[in-house]
Amino acid sequence: MRKEDAFTLIELLVVIAVIAILMAILLPALRKAREVARMVACSSNQRQVILGLLAYSHDNEHKLPPSPGKDGNSWHRPNDLNFTYRFWSKRAPLTDAEMDSVKNVYHYAGRYLGTILENSEVFNCPVSKIRDGAIWPPYGAAAGTYGEFYRTGRFPTLPCTYSLLYSFDGFNKASAGAEPFDAPNRTTDKNTLVIQDTLMYLRGNPELAWLPDAAAGQNSFHSCHSFEHAFHAKPYFTLKQPGADLSVLPWQMNGLKLNAGYLDGHVEKFSATETVHLTHNGIAHNWLTRKYK
Repeated sequence: MRKEDAFTLIELLVVIAVIAILMAILLPALRKAREVARMVACSSNQRQVILGLLAYSHDNEHKLPPSPGKDGNSWHRPNDLNFTYRFWSKRAPLTDAEMDSVKNVYHYAGRYLGTILENSEVFNCPVSKIRDGAIWPPYGAAAGTYGEFYRTGRFPTLPCTYSLLYSFDGFNKASAGAEPFDAPNRTTDKNTLVIQDTLMYLRGNPELAWLPDAAAGQNSFHSCHSFEHAFHAKPYFTLKQPGADLSVLPWQMNGLKLNAGYLDGHVEKFSATETVHLTHNGIAHNWLTRKYK
């Protein structure tokens, strides 16, 4: 009987070693390609929002929509699509009576942009994995989908992962060399920064982060893009750091890349290390690209 050919143990080990070496070489390149693809998808979303704002302004004498957080209390929250200061901590749909009580001051995004940008996913970085058809609220009694609440405005704190900075005036300087954020209200304004990936630190207001345990959002950094040692609970990547020195971002964010979009339609990538620290009432701290001026 003829002896069948077979691999020897040494040959198998050599093949396994070669495969391991190739994987070690290729994996960083694959991770880099995936990161580039995510940034491209993110910038595409931001560009769609900008086009929606321009379409709105075309029919409204060059004016941009009101900030979605504005409700007459000078409390603006650029990370929310549907927000009212009066019910900021409520994690449930507003009742008819509650909706009626804020109908004249509740400027939710869907009221102005819902017919132009019908899908709420454009307001969320693809990395955050919030979908238009996702059941919402995510923690508690389900009452509809994320997109439905965006379009009807029946939810008080509906987060998005981009800071919506048009018509926004809630940021004051917090670090040396910073200036208050002068948001554009019209397409003819000098400052044209209208949207940016979120990078924030919350001392309070934990509901903004929408974690399963609301208190876990306190004293934490949050971003819509991943960074080292962060844990992901939709929609943000979070790093708990009580008592953090906010004059310097933690080293875990040294490699964090973000996008920012402008009214001329272009979107730029920048590093978290190239940002300016701004705040609102010392509770919600945000970092904007240095080109916000």
